[in-house]
Amino acid sequence: MRKAIILLAVAFTMIFSQGCQSKETVTTPDAVSSYSTNNDTHLTIVANQEVTEKEAFAKELLTMCKENSFHTIKFSTDKGNLTSVTMTVYQDRDSIEGNDPIMRVEYKPIEYGKDYNIIDDPDKFELYVDDELIS
Repeated sequence: MRKAIILLAVAFTMIFSQGCQSKETVTTPDAVSSYSTNNDTHLTIVANQEVTEKEAFAKELLTMCKENSFHTIKFSTDKGNLTSVTMTVYQDRDSIEGNDPIMRVEYKPIEYGKDYNIIDDPDKFELYVDDELIS
């Protein structure tokens, strides 16, 4: 009987401690949805952090696209690399529905209709943040 009470107490303690642990705060940006036309890709991004330097953050997102390092979405390269990327960025998942994005990022070729892609031809692309040319 005493053994059963000890086992119950241990089980209760484990369950209770799991329920009391706070969720780990995620601070890494992530792509939570995407759609593509050919290899032109549109992403919905959650920043999961306060964005104070939009240009630097846009470049970080672009690096994540080039490295295919988003947690939730992985790009298929069966038909080639991305030929342009448009990202709509929200603060977090909860702010996507019914709120304006915190920024928009576009990485598009200077000339459309060419066989340029974001990996092999970075010098043929321009980066825009909120419709303003960055580079």
